[in-house]
Amino acid sequence: MSTPLLPACRREWPTSHSPEDLFRFVVEHISGPLHGAPTSSPWVTSTSATLHRTIVKRPKLETLEIDGRILHNDFDVATSFARELRLLRTVTRHANIVEFYGHIDGVGLVIEAVDGVPIGSKIEGRPVPSDPTKLMWANQLIRAIHHIHSFEVSHGDISSGNIIIDNEDNVKLIDFGRSARAGEELFPTTHPFTAPDILQSSHNPSLSDTYALGVLLLCLERNEILEDMVAPEELSRMALPLFGHLVSRYTAKDGYARPKIDLAHLLPVSGEFICFIQLRCLNFAASVL
Repeated sequence: MSTPLLPACRREWPTSHSPEDLFRFVVEHISGPLHGAPTSSPWVTSTSATLHRTIVKRPKLETLEIDGRILHNDFDVATSFARELRLLRTVTRHANIVEFYGHIDGVGLVIEAVDGVPIGSKIEGRPVPSDPTKLMWANQLIRAIHHIHSFEVSHGDISSGNIIIDNEDNVKLIDFGRSARAGEELFPTTHPFTAPDILQSSHNPSLSDTYALGVLLLCLERNEILEDMVAPEELSRMALPLFGHLVSRYTAKDGYARPKIDLAHLLPVSGEFICFIQLRCLNFAASVL
């Protein structure tokens, strides 16, 4: 079992329920370096400096009264920020992962501002993305998730809302508040991307990412976001030729039958391969008419 990110005993927590105190508390317990200079393009360059557009992600605390009891979400918020900060300080920079610039004491995380839209908007938008574009996004996701897994941590919430397509048509992974190491508690993620076995005590967090990516590739190929959870065997039947072989393997009902995401899964993007896939799609369409 992994060492807890934060003290389990509430007596060691801040006595006040302010976002500033909670964020300082998280930073005190999650140490780690920044990984070299930013690789994203600067917003403005002068003779003495480069300026980068960033956002500040701050804790949002809420209070709820139920039957005369006052409930706070401080533990959930602190855990989410601790997991995100740990991943950002652990995983080295990657072109398809949002950049981390550091933190402002008592305020929040300083993260690259990505100009773009969630991939869900692209999937359901018109015109639909071309097959070469879909293949490029799939390969970028495989590279980014494999990079995260190489540091023995999972993303934890791969979904259509946590993948941004920037203005240069490249993938950026964001939002790491549900990331986990082996042995840590896992939480159900965004439907329909939650692996059915996620709450099993022996579950491998990286295999949840595998399942979620399989569902996302199915949505990308079909140009629609599934509204509800779908049984794994049904996902395989819904798959189309472009990503069908990956969808079937990634969404296996038995978590340990799923492969870990690997660079060997990268898809060719040559014209010959795309023509071959398009021909398979035509044959597939004819077979169901």
